[in-house]
Amino acid sequence: MLTTTDEINIHRLLTSCENKLKQQPIDIWTASEKRKFATYVKYLATLQAKTRSSNTLPYSSRIDQLTRAVAIHTMHVDVEKGVAEAKLVKKKHLEELKQLEASDPEWLLELKKQDEQAALEEAIRKKETSNIEHVLQHHRQMHDELTTDLGRMAKQLKLNSQAFGDTLSKDDIVLKEAQEAVENNLHTMARERKRLDEHYSKSWGTSFMTMGVVLFVCIMFLLVFFTIKFLPKA
Repeated sequence: MLTTTDEINIHRLLTSCENKLKQQPIDIWTASEKRKFATYVKYLATLQAKTRSSNTLPYSSRIDQLTRAVAIHTMHVDVEKGVAEAKLVKKKHLEELKQLEASDPEWLLELKKQDEQAALEEAIRKKETSNIEHVLQHHRQMHDELTTDLGRMAKQLKLNSQAFGDTLSKDDIVLKEAQEAVENNLHTMARERKRLDEHYSKSWGTSFMTMGVVLFVCIMFLLVFFTIKFLPKA
């Protein structure tokens, strides 16, 4: 028969722990459940040591069984607890680092400013390099286009030169033929002039004779006219 409050608490807590252990294996419990169960078992051992009555003696073997069941997972609980504590410490350190970063000294601010300035200059240099590369690419493209145009123009000029040379050759032939024709005409004109000079030199005598005959006829006409006019009629 349970008479004291501690004995009643031991009985109730022991029954609750055993039921929980039977309902669900301890391996699938969460870390908080494991810590809570270990706390209950430790509390049972404390109550048993505190009461030391004959009514709690049957509970010793049951409490020892729960203690052995929890002992296997105590290390894991401690590790998880240590991990949680480590996370808290890490969080605390991060907050301290943030506070330190929020209140940087002047030399650190100056150093950061210099780094930002250097990064900005590097970005500007990269941008200028990119612009120069773009301009060079544009000039190379223009150079290629001009080279292509010059090649095409040179080819067209060569064709035009060949056509002009052919035309000059044909014109040279025509000029030679015209020169030969002019020379032939010149020789013909010289020959005809020579004949005309000979004919002209011969025609002078005939011309004087003709003029003499005409003059004689005129004189005879006048003589006959005056003779008829002035001589008395018989």
